[in-house]
Amino acid sequence: MSEMENVTVADNPVAPQALSVSEQLDSRSLRDAFALFPTGVAVVTAYAQSGDRLGITINSFSSVSLQPALILWSLGRSARSYSLWASVESFAVNVLARDQHDIADQFARKGSDRWRHMAAVPAERINAPVLPRSLVRFECQTYARHEAGDHLIFVGEVKFLSLQAGSDDDALLFHRSKYREIVRTDLQCVDRIQDQD
Repeated sequence: MSEMENVTVADNPVAPQALSVSEQLDSRSLRDAFALFPTGVAVVTAYAQSGDRLGITINSFSSVSLQPALILWSLGRSARSYSLWASVESFAVNVLARDQHDIADQFARKGSDRWRHMAAVPAERINAPVLPRSLVRFECQTYARHEAGDHLIFVGEVKFLSLQAGSDDDALLFHRSKYREIVRTDLQCVDRIQDQD
């Protein structure tokens, strides 16, 4: 992941370029296409069976169901910690606020102690370490795991959620392989300026 850039809500879209029917779908093109979809950024935390703390930055988080309360996230099979994650029975999804890109970077680093200099507190309802300050935290029991191509999809049943008290902060965004943040504008004013051009 990389440095943060601002995105204005009223930015003009660029005309899309279509792939020809005969063009081969390669991994780089697919990755670039996926990067056009803005996502939030979260850190998933858990305990390995050994008791060691696990943590990884993701942007694959999604809601699934209200009844029961289900969410999902996915992990690439090539992740060094894949075998440790594959057996976790509970985990927390810590959704990061716009000023937490340093935490996202720390848990995205390969081959390092991701918890170094990072405080952890116990989760409220599950056996997992959680980040002390996140925009929202979903504490989950593993509901299902699904193998899907080169990833493992984790479905979690939400047992507890925690919203940052009194926060009007926005989530950290990831778009075009960079951190972004929402810049609020007066859309009526922007519309008027565009009409004059």
